[in-house]
Amino acid sequence: MDENPYQLTGPRRAAASSTDSPAKPERLGCLASALLGALVAVIGAYPVAALVAFFYRFPIPFAGYASGFEAVAPTFVAVTKYGAIGGFIVVAALGALAGVLGSYIASAVGVGREGSLYLLACLAVLADLPPVVLLSVLDKIIGHW
Repeated sequence: MDENPYQLTGPRRAAASSTDSPAKPERLGCLASALLGALVAVIGAYPVAALVAFFYRFPIPFAGYASGFEAVAPTFVAVTKYGAIGGFIVVAALGALAGVLGSYIASAVGVGREGSLYLLACLAVLADLPPVVLLSVLDKIIGHW
């Protein structure tokens, strides 16, 4: 009776279905993206904190704020101490969210597995920036500590 004039029927439908549509690029699973993002974020906290210390300043436990080239080495110890008291949980959670977001963005854009991993890693390291900058300006927010 009422047929859809835009629906393919007959031999044209068979011909259209026999052509291969472009395959979607392989994507990491949600859990794998979250775990990889968390791992990259925890490891990436060290160079991000070193860069913030070099260009601005970073709090070193029992020494105060330090900046410049001489602050880079103590920053690695400071990140380990701040991470041990709960900072790694925050950074890992942000990295997991960034990893899942990066994986979904990469699949929506259509990049392959390598592009997905690259975007995931970039977003996970970028997720380190807010907590590290927050530590470096915490005295301006809550006062001297």
